[in-house]
Amino acid sequence: MTPEQVDYYLSDTAPNVPELLEQDKLFIFDAAGVRDASVRNVFHVEGGAEDVQEAAELIAERRDDEPLYYIANTEALLRAVSSSELRDLRYWARTDYLTEQDTALFMHYPEMIDDELAEFFVDDANQVVETWLDESGLQYLVLEKSPTGYLGSTRYVEFDSNYPYIRVQSPSDSGLRQH
Repeated sequence: MTPEQVDYYLSDTAPNVPELLEQDKLFIFDAAGVRDASVRNVFHVEGGAEDVQEAAELIAERRDDEPLYYIANTEALLRAVSSSELRDLRYWARTDYLTEQDTALFMHYPEMIDDELAEFFVDDANQVVETWLDESGLQYLVLEKSPTGYLGSTRYVEFDSNYPYIRVQSPSDSGLRQH
């Protein structure tokens, strides 16, 4: 995400991104070098897996006892590391970095990464949600993998001007089919 996108998406719940960075409440891995690396908790990681791991270890020192919510765009990380290194980093994060209270969300477009890596993330995930736009521009999502819920359930995503800005319609709202 661009710095403006981060500010925009966090604006309703966390209006002061610089303050969050300074207070060790927000950490940003920047694989594209678009943010100022002199800002506390902005980590340029375009140098490879070592940069990512060093940044993560520094975050582990700085974070408080609150759960960590880690959101990663796999295509962005692939600017800094190879597919093999990304898999290794995922294993390392699970065993040596993230705690039981932490949540990791990996987002990717399967068409943008190789099939083997896409399948790795599907196999490794506790939950998989796929979203797409149909020919008319309507957005849908389907629950592909989950420890709870109805696998294969397809729902229409309705955009809203109020937080959290989307509403996932139930089958009774939309008459949708099961995928």
